[in-house]
Amino acid sequence: MNSTAGDAAGAAAATGILAFMGIIWLIMIAIIILEIAGLWKIFTKAGKPGWAAIVPIYNIYILLEVVGRPIWWLALLLLAFIPFIGSICVLAVMFIIYWDLAKSFGKELGYAIGLTLLGPVFVPMLGFGSAQYIGPMASGFGLPDTPGGGATGGYPPPAPTYTPPAPTYAPPAPPAPTAPPAPPSMTPPPAPSAPPAPPTTPPGPPSV
Repeated sequence: MNSTAGDAAGAAAATGILAFMGIIWLIMIAIIILEIAGLWKIFTKAGKPGWAAIVPIYNIYILLEVVGRPIWWLALLLLAFIPFIGSICVLAVMFIIYWDLAKSFGKELGYAIGLTLLGPVFVPMLGFGSAQYIGPMASGFGLPDTPGGGATGGYPPPAPTYTPPAPTYAPPAPPAPTAPPAPPSMTPPPAPSAPPAPPTTPPGPPSV
């Protein structure tokens, strides 16, 4: 009798443990699906194929393109095989990548911290939120605040926004050259008049 009750209690305990583990697995799967969906939307906003979010390693490659980091940064993930310190190094690398990602969507440092520590929450927020992709914001040397480093898609320095005003004062125009005076007119003197003509009839004799 006691053996039967003990077996039933053991079976109930085992069933409870399995049910609890099943719930944990379902929650983990839901979290993974939610984060993949958020990353899919992020890639789509950046003009990249969304399906890359479900392909391991390749999704990191696309993420590096989105933020503007060179492809060799993939090799930094191999630091994870170094005991203890490797995990810290990989966490630092992912923080820099997420900082670049946050800035590429117009977000600040606090959002990068959220992406690093609470990815299942902040990745869907970034993907399904109103933030728009403004371009790769990574530098080339791990300093996210340094624009346009050696990264593949580093963004150029911003164009200066100040334009000097056009000068409003114009120098006076030089005086127009005056025409030289006309030379005095040289009018020739009038021709001399002709002498009087001699009489054609002789004078008559004087009268007596």
